[in-house]
Amino acid sequence: MKQFNLLFLFVYLITFPSFSQGPSQQYLDMIGYEELLALYNDFEMDSITQRKIILTYRNRAIDDGDSLKIARSYDRLARIFDPTTNIKYADTLIELTKNWDNITYPAAGYLLKAYEYSRLSNLQESYNNLLKANEYSEVNENITQRIYILDRLISLKISWGDAEKALEMQQQRHKLLLAKDFIENVKKVSRPEFNADEFYKQNIISSYEAFILCNVALGNYQMANSYVIKHDSIINEYKGFDKEQIIHWQLDAEMEINYFLGNYQKSIDLSNSSLEINAFQKDPYYEINANLYGGLANLKIGDTRQSKYFLKKADSIFKNNSNLLSTYSGKLLYNNLLVLDNASPEKSLEYFDKLLKMDSLSLKNYKILEPQFIRTFETPELLKSKEETIEKLQLKNRNSAYLIIASILVIVVSSLMAWNYYRQKVVYRRRYERLMKSEVMAKNAMAKESEETNKASQLSQEIIDDLLRKLERFEKNKDYLNSSISLMALAKKFNTNSSYLSRVLNTSKSINFSQYLNDLRIDYAVNQMKNDAVFRKYTIEAIATECGYNNSASFSRSFYKNTGLHPSYFINEIIKDQKAL
Repeated sequence: MKQFNLLFLFVYLITFPSFSQGPSQQYLDMIGYEELLALYNDFEMDSITQRKIILTYRNRAIDDGDSLKIARSYDRLARIFDPTTNIKYADTLIELTKNWDNITYPAAGYLLKAYEYSRLSNLQESYNNLLKANEYSEVNENITQRIYILDRLISLKISWGDAEKALEMQQQRHKLLLAKDFIENVKKVSRPEFNADEFYKQNIISSYEAFILCNVALGNYQMANSYVIKHDSIINEYKGFDKEQIIHWQLDAEMEINYFLGNYQKSIDLSNSSLEINAFQKDPYYEINANLYGGLANLKIGDTRQSKYFLKKADSIFKNNSNLLSTYSGKLLYNNLLVLDNASPEKSLEYFDKLLKMDSLSLKNYKILEPQFIRTFETPELLKSKEETIEKLQLKNRNSAYLIIASILVIVVSSLMAWNYYRQKVVYRRRYERLMKSEVMAKNAMAKESEETNKASQLSQEIIDDLLRKLERFEKNKDYLNSSISLMALAKKFNTNSSYLSRVLNTSKSINFSQYLNDLRIDYAVNQMKNDAVFRKYTIEAIATECGYNNSASFSRSFYKNTGLHPSYFINEIIKDQKAL
């Protein structure tokens, strides 16, 4: 039958070229119900055509008085529009089927609503509809619905801190999956084209992932690690399209587990591996997590400099992706940054505010959970610590005899700066536009060789050519990003002396070594800011470190000297222009 349908469709395509723009109403009126549903699936990326197809299906079902097919039409209509419209169609589906004794409905309607409310970030209504769907799926013994619902409820429970309930649900879910008649039960409640074997494989993998998450949340790290081993054995045989993403997920989980087991170096190695993979995937979630645990593990082994670098990098990405970091991970990040930045009360206040914001979010989500689940929040403790920090800061300021004068000066200076900002606004914008249209590099570093200066160098042409070739490789490999590079170190690497290398730079490029290095680094920074959205989310301090500078101040000075702009201004203008597109 399927072969016949495909043949019929092929003939129709040849006979009626207009089908390339979507099937005609005449054609839709000719084919049967099942053919209409198959055609609906074929136009998955074309909601307008899907609507035309399924309305044909619905109208015919109404004419035939077939309630089940009418329900199926609203099931499909609730999948192709914006969330608000989809919810209305789902409500129609529920109203139509609420008194049915049916294996699929009305549970499917509540599931559709749960999904659309999650798209609207309305977790309360999403959760409520999941619970209603669960009631019907249990009564009607729809195994596919039960597995999906349990998966969503487990995820919500973990994110809200109810790991014990999540583990209880996960054990129930896993038991259902391991039942010997599971695949047969899936086939009973599914359409013929549904791949029950693939459904089983994907859910077994997901089930072990849930076991890992539940045990990590409960602090059972050895148990979590045992499930990692089981998870790994399964994905070795898995051939799905999402295998690489699953492997990355497992690597990320191992990184976190090894940190809590005290295997800090292994956690650091896994963090570096995750960052390498993510250099291609560009997923901010994995980048935040890898930097977080890389920073935490480095702090444990005593490398505070590297720890601070990773944690501040995580913070800089988190600023623009606040929904990607769990409350627990956020507290790990900012509590440790509080320790590292203890000398700065101002910075401490900033971290306290972030912690309080995350805690308030936890409290908001908590309201959705069952009343019997009680959680102790940290807000009072955080507020106390914040007040103590404010008192220290006030005491410090109170002892200054020039506080009032300083305040007045701040007002005056701020006014002057504001006036200067507006005066220079046009100038800065012109500089920005010129910089976006051209390569910044190194007016000096890119200077052409001069035969006369080469002669004046009193070096042989052979030596000059050799050093110029090595400098070219140095630039190509981006070795200038190494913060420890120096004239003497580079000369040693080139098997020459610093005097010869300095002469070649002076005569062949008309620049000294320090200027040469700065020009290369600033050129790299500009190009990354232009082309890498993730790079633009870094703090200036993180960018400075990435470009080989020891501190943000020296980077900012060099950036302004080469471009006439401050790096923060340049980044903000790029972001502003992209939003305007």
